[in-house]
Amino acid sequence: MRYVSVYGTKHIIADPTADNKGKNHMKIYGLVGKSGTGKSFHAMTLCQDKNIDGIIDDGLFIIGSGVAAGTSAKRQTTKVGAIKTALFTDPAHKESVTAKIAELQPESLLVLGTSEEMVQKIAARLELPEIEEFIPIESITTERERAEALQQRKEKGKHVIPAPTFQIKREFSGYFVDPLRIFRSREKPQDGERTVVRPTFSYLG
Repeated sequence: MRYVSVYGTKHIIADPTADNKGKNHMKIYGLVGKSGTGKSFHAMTLCQDKNIDGIIDDGLFIIGSGVAAGTSAKRQTTKVGAIKTALFTDPAHKESVTAKIAELQPESLLVLGTSEEMVQKIAARLELPEIEEFIPIESITTERERAEALQQRKEKGKHVIPAPTFQIKREFSGYFVDPLRIFRSREKPQDGERTVVRPTFSYLG
């Protein structure tokens, strides 16, 4: 094995001289839930609980605590543009992420989407294996947590990116950007830092 540094975080990647099983042996999970129900907020915790290596969320490939590749859908000025980015419809965007996944070769990925169909479209676009397990947001959150997340989205236009603020602040220059540090129970380690943004399309409805 060898290491690669992604935004200051070391990640193990495959040794090219070793037996490389490639993407076909990668385990893919899908986290499914309506927009604004807290998928991005809870994705990092879910990855820790299930030992999932990386996340595909709103156009970004996040591994460990680093954004490895991609462009955030939350940078787009319209909701339509955000959806297209999340689905990797731009060839250059898609190629940059597929190349980085091939380079880092995570053993597992969590793909976020508003429906199973959307998750499957993203996985197909990124040339990933079939989804092995779909996880509904309702299975890992309470009704109160989902209601609070939806309120933050509707009333304040707040969106969460499961990555530290210092990594994405430059991309969101001029947007509302704020760190959100999460701590778990005493028995479990610190959960890490998310970033709260308020993209332009939130103002547009």
